[in-house]
Amino acid sequence: MSELSIEDLLEIVDGICSSVVGLPAVYETSGDKMNINGMAASIVISGAWNGIVIVRTSIKYLNSVATKMFNANPKEVNDEDRADALCELTNMLGGTVKSLLPETCDLALPSIETVQSMGDEVGIKWYAFSCNNERFEIAVIPTSLTHARAA
Repeated sequence: MSELSIEDLLEIVDGICSSVVGLPAVYETSGDKMNINGMAASIVISGAWNGIVIVRTSIKYLNSVATKMFNANPKEVNDEDRADALCELTNMLGGTVKSLLPETCDLALPSIETVQSMGDEVGIKWYAFSCNNERFEIAVIPTSLTHARAA
């Protein structure tokens, strides 16, 4: 996989949002940066293609996802629920990206990151979406860029 097309990514994200939250995802074309009051998670894909998938989103969006995903009372959703919901979304996204790869790859477990650590490094393309009027961003980064990111 050289690069995931925006059409492929939108189809993946829309399918996940529709099944989990019950609402469609919309690709955001504005250049606005996301408010850093949120959470991020990453998942590593290794094998025939090596890279990382990152999701960063607002706390408010994670509240709505956790409420739907766990059939919870919105007032009772806590940080652990939000982290679990974000990890599950990241796992679903990473697994779907992995399924598009032509050869065998392994998918690691997702891990929570700070939004600040998932910044806008040179060469990383963030794709912005909204669902339920809340913005979230996704990056699919090949290994060559993850090594640059770690340095």
